[in-house]
Amino acid sequence: MKSFQRIYSPRFLHDPSSDTGYPWPSVAALAEQIEARELVSQSAQTYFAYHKVSEVCIDELFNAATRANYAQDIQNIHAFAGLVSMAANGPNGVEGGNAQIFEHMLRRSNATVYRGASGEVTGIMKIQSETTEQDTPVTQWRIGTRDGHSDVYDVVLIAAPWHSSDITLLNTEKSVPGFRYQRVHVTLVVTDAPQPNPVYFGFDRTFDRVPRTIVTTHLDGDNPDFLSLSYQRRLKHTKYHGQTWDALYVVKLFSWAPIPSKTINKIFGNGKVVWTHEKSWSAFPKLTPTDRLGQFEVDTNLYNVNAMERLVSTMETSTLAAKNVVGLVLQKWLGSYFVHGVRCKWSSRTPDIATAWDSWGCHSS
Repeated sequence: MKSFQRIYSPRFLHDPSSDTGYPWPSVAALAEQIEARELVSQSAQTYFAYHKVSEVCIDELFNAATRANYAQDIQNIHAFAGLVSMAANGPNGVEGGNAQIFEHMLRRSNATVYRGASGEVTGIMKIQSETTEQDTPVTQWRIGTRDGHSDVYDVVLIAAPWHSSDITLLNTEKSVPGFRYQRVHVTLVVTDAPQPNPVYFGFDRTFDRVPRTIVTTHLDGDNPDFLSLSYQRRLKHTKYHGQTWDALYVVKLFSWAPIPSKTINKIFGNGKVVWTHEKSWSAFPKLTPTDRLGQFEVDTNLYNVNAMERLVSTMETSTLAAKNVVGLVLQKWLGSYFVHGVRCKWSSRTPDIATAWDSWGCHSS
């Protein structure tokens, strides 16, 4: 994973002496640089078995990790995602929700943000504009929205799961590659049980050392009711529906299917289930082994940030994909020197603002 960890270094991307190939035209080119190409082409189970990892360790440790992180069994997920699952340690979050990161990014960018029907894209149509001085047609894209309006853009970046976006791509033979997504159910439970029910797990009811973080495996065809269970926090002196508890516990469960209330009551049968909430969504692609990784540029001036998701689905790699796509656009418009920070020679027609972007440009190295 040392090669993968290089993505956390800014100099891996933006450096005058960079030899990584950044910005990468394809996900495969990036995978080569972090030594993930071969890992993506085989299952995690095959990879670990080849490296002499015991079957017990593969099933009880590694499989539990891939199920907890990506809701996929180790024989179905590629080795790179399997290794990423094992690397997770002490994940951080923002109080109030990680979505605040992106809300603040949009707010501080001073970009025009369209919401509601005016921001819901329904169609992207390729158009050829008038020719330039060199008599070369310029490719642009007309974006249509739910409210019936449309505008023309020089460059379009798709940053949404294409399979659920309900966007039509028009006037081009190219297509945005689709891939199957893994459906995940998360159930939040508030209970006064300080631990899961020992009887549910085969212990005597007096057993008081049931773990409060539990991951499951898929041994001998058995299908557990949940993929993972974890106590998130303790709520002290809480009042709810007219009743006061000295202590309540917030518990999060992941599963492949909705967990019936009867089963939830069994899992926490040593206490009372006070409140539950379920959320289901297509969380990440099915990360099966593959030798086909997509291009970031779908068509001329049309880019797909989410092409990265087929390699691995993490916040860090999504951020890397976004910067890579911006790098591709800037390289096309302003040259490689601008992207890597090498001092450039500008023509008299180059606008001053193009030479002084934050963390980009000829004067940034």
